[in-house]
Amino acid sequence: MLIPLGHEQTSVRRLPWVTFTIMALCLVIFILMAPDEHRSEMDSFLRLQQSLGYFTQHPYLKMEPRFRSIFVNELGEDQAVVFTEHMRRAGPAKPEDPAQLQYEQDRFDTIVAGYFESIDSSLLSRFGLVPASFKASHLVSYQFLHAGWLHLIFNLLMLFVVGPFVEDVWGRPLYAAFYLAAGAAAGAMFAVRYPDLQMPLVGASGAIAGVMGAFLVRYLKSKIRFLVWLGVPIGPFAAPAWIIFPMWFAIQLFSAQSLEQHLPEGGGVAFWAHVWGFLFGVVFAAVMAQLKVEQRYLHRAIESKVTMLDNTVVDQAVGQARAGDLHGAVAALEAELAAHPENVDAAIALWNMCTANGDASRAGPAMAKVIENAVRSGDTQLIIAHWDDILVHHPDIAIEPLLAVRIAEILDGEQRVVSAVETLELGHSRTSEKTPMPVLLRMAKLALLLEAPNAGGIVQTALNHHELPADARPELEVALWGLARQASDREMARQASIGKSEEPLAAIEGGDRSLYVTDSVPMSLDGHTLTVDVAGILQQIDLHTLQAVAVGIVAREQAKSVAVMDLLLDPPGAGSDLVRSFRIFGDTFDPRAFFPGDDQLTAFRAMAVHVLD
Repeated sequence: MLIPLGHEQTSVRRLPWVTFTIMALCLVIFILMAPDEHRSEMDSFLRLQQSLGYFTQHPYLKMEPRFRSIFVNELGEDQAVVFTEHMRRAGPAKPEDPAQLQYEQDRFDTIVAGYFESIDSSLLSRFGLVPASFKASHLVSYQFLHAGWLHLIFNLLMLFVVGPFVEDVWGRPLYAAFYLAAGAAAGAMFAVRYPDLQMPLVGASGAIAGVMGAFLVRYLKSKIRFLVWLGVPIGPFAAPAWIIFPMWFAIQLFSAQSLEQHLPEGGGVAFWAHVWGFLFGVVFAAVMAQLKVEQRYLHRAIESKVTMLDNTVVDQAVGQARAGDLHGAVAALEAELAAHPENVDAAIALWNMCTANGDASRAGPAMAKVIENAVRSGDTQLIIAHWDDILVHHPDIAIEPLLAVRIAEILDGEQRVVSAVETLELGHSRTSEKTPMPVLLRMAKLALLLEAPNAGGIVQTALNHHELPADARPELEVALWGLARQASDREMARQASIGKSEEPLAAIEGGDRSLYVTDSVPMSLDGHTLTVDVAGILQQIDLHTLQAVAVGIVAREQAKSVAVMDLLLDPPGAGSDLVRSFRIFGDTFDPRAFFPGDDQLTAFRAMAVHVLD
């Protein structure tokens, strides 16, 4: 069982009142119904026991179709047949007197009728969707009824995870209509599949499955956090919606088909309602996306309600500024934003006034909020229209790393690579130990894709994170090594252009193996972490990961001998096509900065001992 916990979308533009209202209605209705439903359930259970007990004593009697369907639903088709046949062989013989047989049959039918009267008088049966006695109004009412606490809790938990975000981008009226329509479609298709079923269908899961389908289309790449329940919780894990929701759908489809083999007449968990609800949501959202309904009609309508614009306040502030009262205009806009921080027009007007006055940082927080809301709602045009201006006038604007990554991805999609790189650097400057690992990994991969000048530093930040997945480390390490090689190649070309022959990188090939040696200069040593400079790029080497170390003295013609140390990242023996080595020359730095010694050679020897330790 998958238990949703949340996803990387953490806020919406306004309170999701429709979702909260649905959740509240389901909870309140369940609490109000619980006492009567409990009494009804106990009464039905006792009457069922009485009916089954009488049949056990008179196994030759005939079951009416509805009771037999319940009997089969409880035991399964095969077990019901085996049980009935066993009771008829082992139980009392059928009476020979027709009058006695008719009396017993009438008595059994009366007991069963009392059982059905108890069931039919329950609130779940009166307002749930019963396919055999179909009522159109129950396509709506059944969505707010639940059969137990677990049924209710799991439904509301999933609705809370996905509902507010679909409501945020579609608006309250359309979302409410869609939710009810998804539930109605799921219920209707369930009734079509089992037209003779006399058990009530209850629960919001059909409608919620529709919201899940819409979320999948609208937030395809958003990562869902969830637990796996296998008797004990396992996780949490995170996976994109395009993985987790299709997997959930496949489980529902498989379960529906499996259950149908045991209960061909219907009953049990309504997996088919989940399947049809999900498909309804996917198709509806796909049509919305294809027709661009959200961009053409919904976004501006929602924004006009979200911002609650007081155009009079904005217009008056602009008039004040034109009249020369810039201070009063800025104060008026700041007061408006304090009351309505989501007012886009006020924020943009404040930004324009502050940038014209050379005080862009004053309007920075308001514009950061505008951009954040635009990213969340998918308003790329607003981002494109204002972000470059923000980078020019307020290049150190405070934005969270995740927001920086999402803005950079949007800019990259619009072929604004330079702005995307600047934005990525801005986000990287605000990373810390608390920055989530997925954000750093996403940032590193985008930096490599954009060939950002500081891609090495961004990748190194991800590598330093203690939660970096083991399967992601080799990819980043190879990428970092490639960046170092590129830097060395550039340095080699620069040296060649000014007539120098020193080569910071050497490649030696032998047989089917290659040795890549990169000249490096130690910059700092912190425990077992050595930071080296490779052609202007700082790289950190975890000394515990070294596969081999070579130390020696190299004689030079007409020059003083020099100590050399090779730090091999790959095993020098068989098993690897590539052997990478950082080479450190003793005359390129002063080892006494790291280890005491009367001379450089003694300190270099102490450093070698530390590395080998």
